[in-house]
Amino acid sequence: MVFSPIDEAIDIVSVNTLRYTGQGWYCATTDGHAIVHTAYHFGIDVSKGALLGINGGGGAARSVASAWIKSGGKVVSLGGKRQLPATLVNTKAGNDATFDLVFDAEGSLKSTPNSNYILNPAYSPMKGSLEERFERLLPNRNQIDGRWMLAAQHLESWRSLWAPNLSENLPSLEQLMTWLISMEYKLEET
Repeated sequence: MVFSPIDEAIDIVSVNTLRYTGQGWYCATTDGHAIVHTAYHFGIDVSKGALLGINGGGGAARSVASAWIKSGGKVVSLGGKRQLPATLVNTKAGNDATFDLVFDAEGSLKSTPNSNYILNPAYSPMKGSLEERFERLLPNRNQIDGRWMLAAQHLESWRSLWAPNLSENLPSLEQLMTWLISMEYKLEET
């Protein structure tokens, strides 16, 4: 079986989206674009050299590093069980550096470096009223809920692989998050 990449998915060994057209398989890596999209949503301008710290070196971490660098940002490896390849690290940070975003791909950071925001892709079930759930989506003590990455990743999959001809009809990230949380709430009610 042959997969035809539409981006650097094969080169960085990070495939997380597939499409079968009836004539062949296509693949993409959308984690990185999801984090860049989420960063912009929270006011981080990656194109101006925003500093990203990544804990981990697996597929999601490689995708995030690649997309961040291609968008004009700087990437620092913070370690983890697996290291990022040297080709996906483009700067070093001193002890007094403040990261614009830390992406904890493994959820294993022992101590959190100085950072404006931290995102761990894992997320937990929410409880409470719909309004309380929306409130929890705001960065809490600089933590960004992993659902933002999930929603942005799916938007990117639709935009780049599943239906690029309909990309102008896709909802905004904020609208998709509103629907996601509303649906989680409704499902819990039943």
